[in-house]
Amino acid sequence: MQRVPKVTSVFERRRVQETSGNVVWDAVYAQDYALTQELLKNTANVSSINMQNGIWGNTCAHVVAQQNNRKMLSLLLLHKVNVNAININGTTPLHFAVERGHVPMVKYLLENGALPTKRNYTFKSPLELAKMLPNGNMVW
Repeated sequence: MQRVPKVTSVFERRRVQETSGNVVWDAVYAQDYALTQELLKNTANVSSINMQNGIWGNTCAHVVAQQNNRKMLSLLLLHKVNVNAININGTTPLHFAVERGHVPMVKYLLENGALPTKRNYTFKSPLELAKMLPNGNMVW
């Protein structure tokens, strides 16, 4: 049985598990750093950080890129999160960070191996998306 922080009730934990079947993904989505950290102490949960979830097939890395949550990404990187994972559209976490203008997240993903030339299924790379931004201030 995995340990969870005392602040998380059995009811809350069960609700999270029933939401997606991936309790780590749900903790990341909820931006609950303490719970995510606690869950990842159990090695059985570590593999779930790279599992696709939801109708779009986003991984934990996609979620933190969308949320611009560098602290959570740092935690996931310790557990070998795939920063080049693709969802059902071929979109990577870097695509999301670029589209949302999260410059610090873009830089952090690049520093940790994200590929700026990896194309999604509409044949756009994060680098091409950055060039298309209206404000044009995406700095690589």
